[in-house]
Amino acid sequence: MKMKMLLMAAWDGTEVDPTLNLGPDYTGWKAPYAKMAGRLEWLTEHPKFQNFITFVILIAGLQVGFQTYEEESLRLEKELSVLDGMINLTFTMEVVFKLIACEFEPWLFFNSGWNKFDFALVVGAYLPVKVDLKMLRLLRLLRVLKLVNKLPQLQVIITALLMGVSSIGYIGVILCIFFYFFAIIGMIFFGQNDPWHFGSLHMTMLTLFRASTLEDWTDIMYINIYGCKIFGYSETMNDALNGHGCGSPEALKKGNYADTIVFTGNGTLGSLYFLIFIMIGALVLLTLFVGVVTTSMEEATADMKEAQEIEEEVQKVAEEEGLDKDQVEMYRTVFGILDLDGGGSIEEDELKIGLEAIDRCPSDQELKAMLLEVDESGDGEVDFAEFLQFMMVVKRRQNELSKVEEGDEENGVKEEQQQQEEDKNKNKNKAKGKGRGEDKGKNRDGDAAPDDEGN
Repeated sequence: MKMKMLLMAAWDGTEVDPTLNLGPDYTGWKAPYAKMAGRLEWLTEHPKFQNFITFVILIAGLQVGFQTYEEESLRLEKELSVLDGMINLTFTMEVVFKLIACEFEPWLFFNSGWNKFDFALVVGAYLPVKVDLKMLRLLRLLRVLKLVNKLPQLQVIITALLMGVSSIGYIGVILCIFFYFFAIIGMIFFGQNDPWHFGSLHMTMLTLFRASTLEDWTDIMYINIYGCKIFGYSETMNDALNGHGCGSPEALKKGNYADTIVFTGNGTLGSLYFLIFIMIGALVLLTLFVGVVTTSMEEATADMKEAQEIEEEVQKVAEEEGLDKDQVEMYRTVFGILDLDGGGSIEEDELKIGLEAIDRCPSDQELKAMLLEVDESGDGEVDFAEFLQFMMVVKRRQNELSKVEEGDEENGVKEEQQQQEEDKNKNKNKAKGKGRGEDKGKNRDGDAAPDDEGN
């Protein structure tokens, strides 16, 4: 009901009451709890509170780093324990405040991935189990990751990585198939000559990954071009292979090649194999990872920049129209109501559905005309800044229409008064004319009577 009242107030151009409570009317113990939830919501969203949590996160990170100095950490064990308790208490209060801020729907807290992460850290700190000191330090170290949620620029990077996960996954699948294909070929042709790099499937996959990073890939290629007895192999490598190294009988059993082929290598085959692998695996496939992350970073940065521009435009409109912060938030609530798909913009159909819900049905032409005044991009969608401008246009039109109607009423009253005055004047004139006629008749009768007497 109150949502409908808010929509009607926004559409009719009346002042939005900043004290309007959009939640349900609670009674009994629920009323003070809901009031406390509203205050805690305001507190947790306040910039000073956010800055305080960021400061505590930095302290937690420094604490973990200081504990790596064992002698100093043992000397200040009590102080560090007190500091750790205060940090745990602060993060616990943050989670509790946010849970209470959700009023009677605490499960809404877990809609955010960062909230889930914060909750897991708090619960993990109070688990009644003995953990290894290294695991405890690792758990404390995870607190530093909370910093990502507090700094917008870090959020852009994380958002870009998450946006590119699906694309990176598909590229990873292609890369694994490619590596597996070349690993089997490498074991077939180079397993006898180079058992260190191509002696088993898992070592061959690792060798190819090393080559794809361009880390000494030429050394591996030269071993298989010139042969392991001429280039690359040392006694240490042969000893590490436990008698299965270069020139060993066990290495010769891996294929049907002659001894001369095995130990002299194959220049043509080795060159083609590694050049093709490096061109595709290192210069194409791995570069796709960088391209995907870069593209996602650009998209995330563009989204963030667009959001900042919208907020700047909102502030500009608010200053021009004299709207305070509470009124802007009320209009933001209206925008959220009308944004049925949650896409951050309102289309003409969504706006029309919302207006029909409050029995406001402008014609399609009227609605399009008003939207065109604020839709700068002309794509038929309006963001919150454009929506705020739209509501101000509606408000001005409603005020102008009200003034016209008031003027028409005043003109109608004046015309009615003038008509009444004219009717009065006409009645007076008629009365005066009738009186004069009677007087004339009497005079005529008076003049005629003496004549009759005289005759």
